[in-house]
Amino acid sequence: MKKYISIAFVGMLLLIPTVLAEPSASASRSIEHKNLTAGGSTHVTVTISSSLSQPLSLMETPPSGWKLVRVSDDAINFKNSTNEWVWSKIDAGMTKTVVYRLDSPSNANPGTYNIKGSITNSSGIIASVTGESTVDVITPRVISSGSTTWTATPTATVKTTSNVTPTAAVTSTPTASVTITPAVTTPVVTTAAPGFTSLITIATVVGMIMLLLHRRRYK
Repeated sequence: MKKYISIAFVGMLLLIPTVLAEPSASASRSIEHKNLTAGGSTHVTVTISSSLSQPLSLMETPPSGWKLVRVSDDAINFKNSTNEWVWSKIDAGMTKTVVYRLDSPSNANPGTYNIKGSITNSSGIIASVTGESTVDVITPRVISSGSTTWTATPTATVKTTSNVTPTAAVTSTPTASVTITPAVTTPVVTTAAPGFTSLITIATVVGMIMLLLHRRRYK
């Protein structure tokens, strides 16, 4: 009996390091925009590190109805059906970075949505993805948008008034003075000259006739 108890005790001691051991790989997630409107998008970055040289895969599970779009990574394979990145080998101490875009549905209801992820090696799931994991869908701020429009309206009105006023004053003033001046001076010069010349001619002719009559009378 004591022999079996000793064997069981030794077996438990051998299992303790395995239970307390750190995972051989880890992953952390960061989300660019944590507040979206329905139909909005955000980039998500997952950083993976491994303490052993081993094959690894990353699987990300977005909220139901959301679309995951691959952006940048160096995985040898990507499974669209499971949103899974696969590496045949990640060396010890090496870091891998995965970037993808997450698109929310256009009919998404306001609320908080969760992203889940895990790291897998040849023996199965060894760690969950830590870090940021939620995105909030919010209602557009209609009131704030209306307030911004109202404050911008007076600025547009002032600019329009100041531009129009001086233009009208400048164009009307010189047009009136130029049109009136030649109309007054031209008739006076042309009608006075012919009348004066005719009077001189007539007076000369009459004087010559009177001189001839006077000479005949005294002959």
